[in-house]
Amino acid sequence: MRVHKLVIIFLLAFFPILAFATTARSASEAASLVISADALVTQSGSSNGSLSALNTLDQSGSADTSSKYVEFTTPGGNYNGYIVFRLPNTIRPEKISSFLFQVNLKGPSNATQTWSWSIFDWNTKMWHQFGDSIGTNEGEWTTLTFNIRYFLRYISPTREIRVQLRSNNASEDLKLDYESFHITYIPVVPTPTRSIPTSIPTKAVFVLPTTVTPSPTNTPTITPSPTITSSPTNTPSATNTPVCATNNSSFEAQVFTLLNQERTSRGIPALVNNNQLHNAAIRHSQDMACNNFVSHTGSDNSDPGDRITAAGYDYSTWGENVAAGYTSPSSVVDAWMDSTGHRANILNPNFTEIGIGYVYSSASDYDHYWTTDFGAP
Repeated sequence: MRVHKLVIIFLLAFFPILAFATTARSASEAASLVISADALVTQSGSSNGSLSALNTLDQSGSADTSSKYVEFTTPGGNYNGYIVFRLPNTIRPEKISSFLFQVNLKGPSNATQTWSWSIFDWNTKMWHQFGDSIGTNEGEWTTLTFNIRYFLRYISPTREIRVQLRSNNASEDLKLDYESFHITYIPVVPTPTRSIPTSIPTKAVFVLPTTVTPSPTNTPTITPSPTITSSPTNTPSATNTPVCATNNSSFEAQVFTLLNQERTSRGIPALVNNNQLHNAAIRHSQDMACNNFVSHTGSDNSDPGDRITAAGYDYSTWGENVAAGYTSPSSVVDAWMDSTGHRANILNPNFTEIGIGYVYSSASDYDHYWTTDFGAP
C-alpha cells in the first residue's frame, strides 16, 4: 500500500505602496563574488568525493575524472541532502542585486530519473524548489544557471544559505562537477562624513499589515504552515481529462460552498466565482500534479501573481492556498481552517472573488492537488 502524504501551503500577498529615492550608480561600482560550498549534509542516500571538487568547473562533454566531481548515489532509496553556503560578512544582503545559482552535472536520461534543487526559506521554514535536471543530456556534462528571486528570505541571520538536492527515485546516480552561487552587489565603504544605516528597506522586506492597499509589483509575504502525514483512500471521479491529470468540478464546487459557509457564518460577505482566477488555480494544480511537486512557485518559476496576471485577472490584492494529499473537499477545507495562515486567507474580507482548482493524478506522490486563488479587482 502506498503511504500518501498531506501537504498544505498558503501564500498571502499584501503589498504596501512604497516610494524609494535612488541615487544613480555607475556599473563600475558593482562587484561580483562566487560563494562555494561550505558543508554537505546527506539525509538519505550517500555521496562520494571531496566537497572541494564542487569549487571548480572543469568537466565537459563526456569527461569522467572522478577526483574532479562528487557523485550522489541512491543505494536502497532516493537521495536527499543539502549543501550549506555562507554569505561573507563583508557583504550586506540588501546590497545584492543579482543572486544566481550555477551547477555542472552529468546524470541519467530525464525519462529514467530527475534531480531537483530547492532552497530553504528561513521565514517559512520550508523548501522552495527552483530548478531540476529536466532537459539535460544523458551522460554529458551540462551547466545550468538559475536566477533566485526574493533572495533575502533565503539568507539566515547567521548568513547561512541551504540548497537541497533530491532524486525522484532510486534508479540512478548523479555527478556534480560544480555548484556555487554567483552574486552581484554594491560594496559598502563607510566614510567619516557619511552615516551608513544599519538596515535599508527593500522590496523583499516581509510584513503582514492588516489594512493596506496592495500594489501588484512588490514581493509577496509567505507564512509557514504544517506538514501532515496520512493515508488517503478515496479517489474522485473525473469530469475533465488534461494530459496527465484529471479534474473534478464537483469537488471544486463543494470547496466553494464550504469556504463561503465559513465566511458568511462569521458575517463576512461570500466570495464570487471568477473564471480567470479559476483558470490560474487549475493551471497550478495541474502543474503540481504533472511535475510532482507542491509549492507556490510553478515549474516555470512563476509565482501566484504571475499566474493570476497571465490568466487576465487585473487585481488589487491576491492570496493563494495550496494543498496536496487531501481526498475530499471537507478534509482540505478543515485542514486550511485549522492553519492560521490559510484561515486568514479564507476569512479575509478584502478578498471578493475566488477560483478553485482541483486535479487528481495517480502517477504523482500525493494524488490529490488543490489550489485556491483569492483576489479583488
